[in-house]
Amino acid sequence: MAGKRPSVRAVWTLMIAALFVFGGLAIYAKFSSANRVPVDELRDPAGGKLAQTGEHQPKSVVVLKPRYEGDDLVFDKREADRPSEQDKVVFAVNSFLDEAKITPPGAKLKHCRVEKGLAVLTFTSEFETTYGTEDEQTLIKGILTAVGQFEEIKRVQFMIDDHKLETLGGIELLDPQPVIR
Repeated sequence: MAGKRPSVRAVWTLMIAALFVFGGLAIYAKFSSANRVPVDELRDPAGGKLAQTGEHQPKSVVVLKPRYEGDDLVFDKREADRPSEQDKVVFAVNSFLDEAKITPPGAKLKHCRVEKGLAVLTFTSEFETTYGTEDEQTLIKGILTAVGQFEEIKRVQFMIDDHKLETLGGIELLDPQPVIR
């Protein structure tokens, strides 16, 4: 006995049902919130995550001003409003550098890339100079404390353009440094 063949009508009904199912899935994928990548998961062309930008960043950040109480380095803290077009980490670090008044003119943080808790800080070439022991300690601890206010960052890699910063005097900086909270 030969098997019964499906009718043309049954085949067409099945094809139309499949079309509705796949069409519904396509519409869901296109218009649901599942098709958006969270800002903190975006990647820059070099493969790392971009630091958050715009309205997803806090408007104000803590700005540090270093001073010594006897032999102890302490930081006075104040909140400052960040310009909306500037990255929060870049603003915090550059504000610290301005307050510290240690670096030469033009020594600034150019940009920050964050990936898996590591902030790669890329400074201008003017930042790469040898500082005295106290100034070096002030700069490193100040930058690590300024960056430490951002919970997603656990460690910092210091860079000058495309190479790792080796030292600013006596502290070796080739390996990522833990932030200070």
